[in-house]
Amino acid sequence: MKKGFLLFAAGFALSLCVAAGITQTIKSSAADVNQYQGVYIFTDCKPAREYKYLGSVKPKGRGWDLLDANSNQYTELRDRLIKAAKKQYPDCDGLILDLKDKAENVADAVQFK
Repeated sequence: MKKGFLLFAAGFALSLCVAAGITQTIKSSAADVNQYQGVYIFTDCKPAREYKYLGSVKPKGRGWDLLDANSNQYTELRDRLIKAAKKQYPDCDGLILDLKDKAENVADAVQFK
């Protein structure tokens, strides 16, 4: 009887340790995402929640070159991308921004499932 209880207690303790490790991993990679004008902005990351790709969005007027001019111009670029995404994809819940350089920058509009 004592052996059975000891094995049960050891198994329970081990499962708690494993669960704590999994929880720590999730907490390390989780984040609160900022939302602007009703659209979540994911910069250089992807949502953990399942989503549907709606399409890519390009900024109107002075576009990606805003990032080169001055780091303060990010806000203007972000707002232009949000406006374009809402116009092209009214059901858009978020934008995934992959900012590399002018030729490769991408803004993907997504809708959460």
